[in-house]
Amino acid sequence: MAPSEGDGNDGGHRVTAGTDAGTELTRRTGHELGRLLRAGEVSSREITSAHLDVAERQNRAINAWLTIDRDRALADADAADGRLAEGRRAGPAAAGAL
Repeated sequence: MAPSEGDGNDGGHRVTAGTDAGTELTRRTGHELGRLLRAGEVSSREITSAHLDVAERQNRAINAWLTIDRDRALADADAADGRLAEGRRAGPAAAGAL
């Protein structure tokens, strides 16, 4: 299984929220995202941004959310990244809260 298929093996490369990598992030499990966060291979902001992109793109068709507060979600992700940088636990929201 290739790393992009969600096996949690990133091949030692940093995962970023570019187009394909952003999709890859949204297909990872919470456990995989937590491991990537702790290893410094991805940030809470990158995870959150990837999920927001998908939510905003798909919401036009499915209307699953009344509102998506991108600014607040990214501010929360930045705060989680700050806690991680200080060596503190960031909590479950660090892996992409909407």
